[in-house]
Parts: sequence; C-alpha cells; structure tokens
Amino acid sequence: MVLFLTTLSPARATDLLKEVQQTAKSSQVVPVVPLQNRSRTASRDDSIFFFAGRLSTSNMGSTATFNTVAVDTTLIAPYYDNYIVGAAYQHRFRELGSGFVLGGEIGAADRFGHYAVCCNIQTVTSSDIRHSGELWFGPTIRYESFVLFDQLRITPGLTAGFSLTTNSIGIERGRELSGNGNGRFLGYLGTELAFSRVSMPNLELVFRLHHRSGALRLLGNMMEGYNANVVGLRYWF
Repeated sequence: MVLFLTTLSPARATDLLKEVQQTAKSSQVVPVVPLQNRSRTASRDDSIFFFAGRLSTSNMGSTATFNTVAVDTTLIAPYYDNYIVGAAYQHRFRELGSGFVLGGEIGAADRFGHYAVCCNIQTVTSSDIRHSGELWFGPTIRYESFVLFDQLRITPGLTAGFSLTTNSIGIERGRELSGNGNGRFLGYLGTELAFSRVSMPNLELVFRLHHRSGALRLLGNMMEGYNANVVGLRYWF
C-alpha cells in the first residue's frame, strides 16, 4: 500500500507510514503488575523498630483486647501496672513465596514503673522507679501481600523465640511468688500488625502484643510472665 501511494503522492506515503507506526505503539498491551510484587518492601532487608507501651496485668488473651474482654480470666484492676520502652532490629533472610517472608529479630527493652509486685497475692509499690531489662531474639515471619484500596499496606507478622530479663517486677514478680517460679528465661511471642503506604513502604506504624511465657511451666515453672500492648515505628533500610 505504501509503495502504491508513493507512486501517487510521496508526501502522503510518508504520513501514512508515521500513522501506522504510532498505531502499533499505542496498541501495545501494558502488563498488569501482580499485587504481590507491587506490595514488596522495596528490596529493603534490614529494619529498626522503636516502641513504647504499657505492661498488662492480665493474660495474653485479655491483653490482646486491651483488657476490654476477660478471656479465660477475671479482670481485676489495675489492668496495667508498669511501662515498657525498647527497640528491635530485624533482618529479612528469604522470601518463601505467596507473599511470606522469613527473617530474624533481636530486641532489648526497659520495663519500669512504681509497681514492684502486682497484683494477684499482694501489691507492693515503690516511691522510686523500679527497672527490669529484657532481651529477646527469634525467627520472624511476615505476610507482605495485602494492600487495601491500592494505598494502604497491612502486614501481619509474628516473632517467636526466647526472652531473658535482669529481674522481675509488677505482675510478673507476683506470678513468680504465687507459683514458686522464675521468670528470668522464658519463651517470647510477638504478634503484630504493621501499616504503611504503598508509596512509602519503608516506614511502618506497628501495633504489637509483646508476650513472655513459660510454655505451660516448661520454662521457669511459669505459665505467663509479662504481657504488653506496644506501638511504635519501624524503618526499613
């Protein structure tokens, strides 16, 4: 066709060739980006998490509801005794597929407040602030493929491992006394929800349930150690 039009009008043939090329380019199909790849954490493998919160006097189930529901227990005031601030470093080791990512975490925290013993058999408060250090570590797993309204990334995560403390305070000390236990070395479980924007995946707002447990008296002759509701920011770099 182009050759035929060339014999009639060379200028028209050139215009037609340009139109054909433009039409071919505009007809190319733009590939659809899978949700799983779009919500990827921008290839960042390391993070630091800073948090603060309150230490709960109830069990893990009730702490998960911010002590609004008595889960297999009786809620007795005070629902929270001491405080906790800390930081955790997390590293991503590998992607497991289907949006799951395996990693590891190590963290440290200061547990502090006026409650030396609380609250099941006796309550002992101090005029000065009591401190208790904590160190925990363990593997992590995250699910990074849930995006709401193409804007908000919601990432559930779980850390399971072990926790060591310098001493016990508050309800944890009360549980040691009532059960003849030792809460210095217990199991650790951290369940969390992290929120971030698709355009800023490296910065997350994190809500975590911070749990220490004796695993049915397997460790330290303890059932539960300390629970906490914490909130903080995590930055991936």
